[in-house]
Amino acid sequence: MRFGPTHPAALGIRHVLNRPGAWYANHQGGFVDQRNYFSIWGSDMSKKGKWRLEITEDFAASHQLRHYEGKCERMHGHNFGVLVAVQGDTLTPDTELLMDFKELRGHLKSVLAELDHRHLNEVEPFTTCNPSSENLARHIYRGLAAKVAGAGVAVASVTVSEKPGQSATYFEN
Repeated sequence: MRFGPTHPAALGIRHVLNRPGAWYANHQGGFVDQRNYFSIWGSDMSKKGKWRLEITEDFAASHQLRHYEGKCERMHGHNFGVLVAVQGDTLTPDTELLMDFKELRGHLKSVLAELDHRHLNEVEPFTTCNPSSENLARHIYRGLAAKVAGAGVAVASVTVSEKPGQSATYFEN
C-alpha cells in the first residue's frame, strides 16, 4: 500500500493521538482516517457507555461458622474463588484501557493476602462477625474499593465461592 509523504505510516509513526483530522492506528498495524475509524462504532458518539472488567483469583483459608448448628460449625477449610467486577466510563487516552488488568489483579491480591492461609475467625472483622461467603464478599468489596478509589473505576461486585456451583455476590447501589 502506498501512502502520501505526510501519511503517518510514511513518516514511520506507529501511534497517533486521537484528535480531529488525525490518523488513528488500527489493529492490523496500519492507519485509518479517524472519521472512518469511529464510524465502525456507530454514528452517535454522544451515547455514553460503560465498560466492565472482571478478574478471578483464589485463596485458601479455614473458618468456622458460628451458630450454624451443623458440621460447618466445626473448623474446616476451602479454596475460595473470588470474581471481581469493576466498571467505569472513561478509557485512558494513551492505551484506551479502563484499567490495566495487572494493576487490578495487584490490588485484589493485596486484599486477599490478609485472608490467604489464615483461620478467618482470627482475622478482623471476622473475630466478631461470621466468616460466611456473604461477609467475605462484602469485606473484599470494601477493601478493593478503597484500593481503586481515584483510579477511574468503581467496584461493581465481588463474588465469593466456597466450591463450584455455589457463591455469594455483594454489590452496592
